[in-house]
Amino acid sequence: MRVIIFFFILIMPLSAHSRPVVAVLPFEEANTDWLSEGMAWSLSDKLRRVSALQMVDSNRLNAALSQYQTPVQIGQSAGATLVLYGACRLQKDQLQVSARVLRVDTDDILELGEVEGPLDSLFALQDSVIRRFLDGVDLSSTVIEWEAIIRRPTRSVQAYIHWVRARSMLTGNAEDPDVVRGHLTLALAEDADYADAHSHLGLLFVAQRRFKEALGALQTAVRLKPDDPLTRYNLGVTYASLGQPDRAAVSFQDAIRLKPDDPITHYNLGILYHLQGNHEAAIAPLQTAVRLKSDFAVAYLTLGIALANTQSHTRAEDALKEAIRLSPENADAHYNLGVVYIEMGHRDQAAEVLEQAISHNPEHADAHFNLGRAYEALGRYDEAVAAFKQAAQFNPDYADLHFNLGIAHTEAGRFEEAIRTLHTARRIYPQDPLIYHNMGIAYRNAARFEEAENAFREALRLNPHLADIHLSLGSLQLDMGRYEQGLSSIREAVRLTPKNADAHRYLGEALAYLKQYPDAIQAFRKAIELKGDDGDAHLGLGMVYLQAGQKTAAASALKTGLRLSSGHPDSLAIAREIARLQKQPEQVSTYLNRARAFEDAGLLDEAIDAYRKAASLSPENADIQHALGLACLRANRPEDALPAFRKVLRLRPDHPDANLIRDFIRRMEEGR
Repeated sequence: MRVIIFFFILIMPLSAHSRPVVAVLPFEEANTDWLSEGMAWSLSDKLRRVSALQMVDSNRLNAALSQYQTPVQIGQSAGATLVLYGACRLQKDQLQVSARVLRVDTDDILELGEVEGPLDSLFALQDSVIRRFLDGVDLSSTVIEWEAIIRRPTRSVQAYIHWVRARSMLTGNAEDPDVVRGHLTLALAEDADYADAHSHLGLLFVAQRRFKEALGALQTAVRLKPDDPLTRYNLGVTYASLGQPDRAAVSFQDAIRLKPDDPITHYNLGILYHLQGNHEAAIAPLQTAVRLKSDFAVAYLTLGIALANTQSHTRAEDALKEAIRLSPENADAHYNLGVVYIEMGHRDQAAEVLEQAISHNPEHADAHFNLGRAYEALGRYDEAVAAFKQAAQFNPDYADLHFNLGIAHTEAGRFEEAIRTLHTARRIYPQDPLIYHNMGIAYRNAARFEEAENAFREALRLNPHLADIHLSLGSLQLDMGRYEQGLSSIREAVRLTPKNADAHRYLGEALAYLKQYPDAIQAFRKAIELKGDDGDAHLGLGMVYLQAGQKTAAASALKTGLRLSSGHPDSLAIAREIARLQKQPEQVSTYLNRARAFEDAGLLDEAIDAYRKAASLSPENADIQHALGLACLRANRPEDALPAFRKVLRLRPDHPDANLIRDFIRRMEEGR
């Protein structure tokens, strides 16, 4: 082998303590179709082994090469401090290589001259260029990796040529993978232990989604060249695609150990953990990815999703905002930020961001769905319905969509439409108890009580441990006048969720219906202990105190309840009752106690007179009118009962005995 060097090299000194960032450009070529990129790849691979140097990011270099022409422009765009480039010529099996170094900050060029030798001496010529480069930048004396630098990739130059041609086709997204495979097969025929050929054969199989074949090729490449981070990376991709995430993680970690500054590998390790549901583990590699590559928009997006899944909503918001800044038209980034805002309770911001997501991708079904959720939370039910219907056009079999659409219809008062929509959700997912629960709520609001009860019971059959469904069933049973059953259902809800304030409030209502006032008072007090600002619990407690004859306590509880329940539909009647109780707190109770004593003694006429006195002092009290009507019936004075019962319905249309009272009034009016 004869290598001729035609020059002596002047030294291009570097500033102290600097670590040069090197870009190697494709060499200009003549008479070959493979050497330009092959020379650049091989020189880059050798320089990558020099710890005193740092190679530019390959993606950034490729972007610069596609955009600029001159070495200065390319180097500046790629972030290089030194650019190695040159030309090569193959003529009659003789190879000539010339090279030069550009210092980007000063625009100085150092000519490395020309080396020449037979084609079989290609690897030695490359080593000579590397030595001259290191001499030229005054680093030769610091290099300790010479053995690794001069290591031959293969024992056959012909194998190398086939590999370069195959790699060029892979890099250029060759349309004919069989040609690529043919070159790699020829390379391996020349040298069966050619690690790079095995590695790129594996990469070809990965691109074709032939992962089992890729696995064998990449494992061989790792065995032959264990220090190649790219092969380790592609092995990780292969393991992940074969459903072996633990091995994939190990391969990605090995690649990171060999090349810790590669953001893509950190990103894929984070994605792997994220897809496994291990969001905590995903955060660190994703943070490293964006630290290494500050414009890595998709990594910021994935980081934001992982943070959101760990309930780190503020940090997720920051990551997703950065993803949007880097990629303003990324619908998924807007969508995920909208979901984070929903979880944070920022409903107006959620709606705004989700509308932007849809503007970038009008067919984003999830964005339409979550926009509906945001509108629903804002009480904009008609807009929520429209958003859910739009989502259904793109994903008609999504049960949650129909479920939320049904809830929106219910909130908007369109109960029959809600029922139809929830039936659609049930057909898609018949085992979801929450669908039946909300179906029961819609039936109840539509006054279809038996169907509501059936829906609640089916929900409990699917999951008997959901306290809210027991509460809904119990409340319905109270409305149907089945107080004992209602009490039983509500007690089960309390047992399942003993710290649920609503459950204790419903328990108080059930006990009050059954006139178990001491227990009802205790239940309402427990509800208030758990949720002190529950106006309905204070009002319920006040009404029980009233029924128990504790007028002062009743007035205090009703006053608190009225203050906490601004806009209550019965606020005027409650205020009047409070005023009467505070003015004459004992007179009403005196007449009521007297009336009950007369009833117990069988003196019904006297009892009726006492009830009438009590009613005159508290004319808005439906319970007194009800007691008066019952006393009249017991005294066989139905005509006197009639006006009392009519007042009951006027004052309290949802009275537990409302159906019986209506039936009595109808019979009286018919003369029966």
